[in-house]
Amino acid sequence: MSSKIISSIVLILIGVSPVFTQYENLVFKNKEYVPYIKSVTLEKQDAPLSFPVINLGASMDTKLVLKFDDVENTGNAFIYDLIHCDRNWQPSLIDNIEYIDGFTEEEVELLEFSFNTYLEYTQYTLFLPNEDIKWNYSGNYLLVIYEDDTKETPVLTRRFMVVDSKISLMVQNIIPSDPLKYQTHQEFDFEADVKRLNLEDPLRTISAVILQNNNWESAVYDLHPKFINKDKLVFDYSDAVVFPGLKEYRNFDTRTLITPGLNVHTVDFQPSATDVLLDLQQNRSERAFHTRNDANGGFIMYTKDRPDQDLSAEYTNVIFALETERIDEPVYVVGGFNNYLPTEEHQLFYDLERKTYFGKVMLKQGYYDYLFAVKKEDKLDLTFFEGSWHETENEYTILVYYSNFYDGYDQLIGITQNDLSQNRR
Repeated sequence: MSSKIISSIVLILIGVSPVFTQYENLVFKNKEYVPYIKSVTLEKQDAPLSFPVINLGASMDTKLVLKFDDVENTGNAFIYDLIHCDRNWQPSLIDNIEYIDGFTEEEVELLEFSFNTYLEYTQYTLFLPNEDIKWNYSGNYLLVIYEDDTKETPVLTRRFMVVDSKISLMVQNIIPSDPLKYQTHQEFDFEADVKRLNLEDPLRTISAVILQNNNWESAVYDLHPKFINKDKLVFDYSDAVVFPGLKEYRNFDTRTLITPGLNVHTVDFQPSATDVLLDLQQNRSERAFHTRNDANGGFIMYTKDRPDQDLSAEYTNVIFALETERIDEPVYVVGGFNNYLPTEEHQLFYDLERKTYFGKVMLKQGYYDYLFAVKKEDKLDLTFFEGSWHETENEYTILVYYSNFYDGYDQLIGITQNDLSQNRR
């Protein structure tokens, strides 16, 4: 057993968690920590909207790309670090010299300046892996960007995964086991074919995590196989892998500001900013389901108005409006663009005279999916204003981990992504 594991166990036994002693300033999820960091994406190179997962044995030609904007042009020498995490997104008990080949705490050196925009900004780009760093182990990783080399102030964190594919996954839609969810939810079972592996106690050491539309906030964690059928681990649980079908996402398009785009009511050019008023939206909870194209909560940023699509895109004040009765709980606009987090910036406020919730969010030109959500205690309810229907098209991601205590970390050994809705169109 490594000295790192021994020292961590000692800390836990005396009541001091290594999570808080080493990473007390971090939240181990997708998050921006300072207001001047905007438009963060972490995707596969040349694959917009892709899930940030990469194969363990991938060549240097296959990369993940992180992009973010500094809208205050702070001139900070941003430093990046990688933290290996367990399947529940807590720091692993292994040292970075084991899971990293190279050096972290290097500067994000690739930067470009916006061109001919009202709001000047600097765009930073980081490719992973690169000449300075690559990873040795599969599993979950947290990418951290710090303000400078003191590593005291994180500015953003992003989750990504490295998979060492050793199994195949088979998924089957089923009718929800709860009759009250027949028309509103989507449920499925799945099997993992592990005939190529010699697993120790697979009912305990194998677990799965399931996401809907890349939303970590509603993910199902720590789902273990229910039984073994020959060479297959069977995840067959009643009412466990079940998600509200939701409705197709609302969306808008500001890739051009010359004329109002999709679901844009007006574009108002001010001396120092541009206001984009979206079409007035209604409560959809009792409305019939309608098919329409969306990006399953995703977003993509660029402009059609100028040649340099990335660096000439403007920042605009996007005004959301939801006409409905007032409720006691706080209301937010959420989607992939804000990691489905109910932040102060994305809260809507009620206008009694107009009987409408309004909110203003500064966003870069692009196409965006979004939903209106209600915060109830510590969770977001995405169905209160949207409703839910079993035929809605959603994308589900299944991640399978192998957790052998002697290795000291959780291996990611399988992944699959599918439209697992019961869509009969």
